[in-house]
Amino acid sequence: MAKRLEIHYTPKHGSWLNIAEIELSALTVQCLHRRIDSIEHLQREAAAWETNRNQAQKSVH
Repeated sequence: MAKRLEIHYTPKHGSWLNIAEIELSALTVQCLHRRIDSIEHLQREAAAWETNRNQAQKSVH
């Protein structure tokens, strides 16, 4: 597992970070609020959520 670990240093005060946090929170609340039994199921659920979110053109104010 240590061979696969990549650390990416990012600015702590970037406005993109707030947007990413908001989107991850929305994903967690709207899609991942229940047990998901496999990685494949998780990928399908997240992809469906992403498609729906993009089609609805949700924005962060």
